[in-house]
Amino acid sequence: MVGGMEFKPNKHLEEWLYMRENQAEHFRFNKQTTKTAVIWGLIVPFLAYRFIVSEFHAQDVKAGRPRREFLGAKG
Repeated sequence: MVGGMEFKPNKHLEEWLYMRENQAEHFRFNKQTTKTAVIWGLIVPFLAYRFIVSEFHAQDVKAGRPRREFLGAKG
């Protein structure tokens, strides 16, 4: 009894928690997980970087400053 009330475990939540605790044993790289890793690990950060650099360049042009170099590449 929890707080004077019956405790009824949620089967689906318990299964999810078990998988979460043991994900290293259950995880496998396959086509879908590789695609997800490439998208979130390479493509999204690259696009975010390009967007941020373009915003810096736009602000430099607006302020009349010369364009800056980022990571050794002139934009």
